[in-house]
Amino acid sequence: MDYSKAIDWLYATQRFGIRQGLAVTRELVVALDALPMEGQTIFLITGTNGKGSTSALIDSLCRAHGLSSGLFTSPHLIFYCERIAVNGKLIPEEIVACWLTEIRNLVSSWERHPTFFEITTALGLRYFKQQRVDSIVLEVGMGGRLDTTNIVDATVAVLTPISIDHTKWLGDTPEKIAFEKAGIIKPKTKGVVSAPQLPGVLAVLQAKANECGAPFHLVEHSVEEFEVNLVGSHQKSNAAVAVAALESAGLELSRAEIARGLGQVQLSGRFQILEGGRFILDGAHNPAAMRRLVATWREVYGSEKAVVVCGFLRDKDYLSLCDALREVAVHFAPVTVKNPRSLPGEELAEVLQNQFPGKVSRCHELPVLLEQLKRERKEKILIAGSCFLVGEALAILQGRENDVRVSAQ
Repeated sequence: MDYSKAIDWLYATQRFGIRQGLAVTRELVVALDALPMEGQTIFLITGTNGKGSTSALIDSLCRAHGLSSGLFTSPHLIFYCERIAVNGKLIPEEIVACWLTEIRNLVSSWERHPTFFEITTALGLRYFKQQRVDSIVLEVGMGGRLDTTNIVDATVAVLTPISIDHTKWLGDTPEKIAFEKAGIIKPKTKGVVSAPQLPGVLAVLQAKANECGAPFHLVEHSVEEFEVNLVGSHQKSNAAVAVAALESAGLELSRAEIARGLGQVQLSGRFQILEGGRFILDGAHNPAAMRRLVATWREVYGSEKAVVVCGFLRDKDYLSLCDALREVAVHFAPVTVKNPRSLPGEELAEVLQNQFPGKVSRCHELPVLLEQLKRERKEKILIAGSCFLVGEALAILQGRENDVRVSAQ
């Protein structure tokens, strides 16, 4: 298969849904000889918010320290290959095409077919092994205990702030969710690093670390003496967690390495500012993340307000998300996210009109809407509510093709 056909096949595996459990992933990883090598330092990052930023920061710090580093993140915004990178360079399309062809042939007769995310995890681990990287930075997809990334034993388990999200899979209280996320802590874990947590969450994490005999480090400070190349004061807290993660792995960073790693980190879709400040894109999609987005807006723009382009998946608490955006919104422009689980933009418009009468436009296709807003509005335009919406908008604004067929974990 060429790359396009391989991606078509991979997206078609979404019919197998989301699977909680490690058995099929383990079978696939073993068949591909993709288990990490002895001596590779593995960082496994979970949490509700800040996973992507913290993963990117750890990867950048590893490279600043002189290590070769593999970074695995999800979801991608524009191109599938964004999910897997070594030393900041995306996995080549020809390798993806070749290996997906091999995987398709391998699993065609399996009784339990691997899911999209199981295949992607195996692909990433194989690439990191082939490239013989020194460090592997894995962002957990969802939860932790039963997430496919948890087939590896983390050298350092990293936990970003935990709050309510994915309740269908993880539970309906912070403590239940913390139990699932604490599953990345194992007897072989060299250290556990956590951002500040709710008291009940913290108790769950500390108990799991004690059970596994893993030293627990709660990071309650921010990195103030270094510049972080990500917008928002919370990124300085994420940076402190990232530095502590490397220290827990036994990596001693110089001040120059910390400054370089934090100053050179790159990450799209997190308060990303485009076109001279006209557009701001953020993938916030749960209440805690949306409150952080609003706080960051206030830090950067003060009392200025924006036209908010918003779209949500139906399983999200979109009423609470919109209510959080009320503080910075002069007008709402609802859209339909390109995702089978999307809340239709027309339905969202009706809900918002009841909540914010006179401040809501009717639903348009995103390309048409963005052009219209450029012509007719003078305010800044904030695009938020879903990573998939941000990815589509980013592709439009940058004039790039988007290889997303339908959504994926």
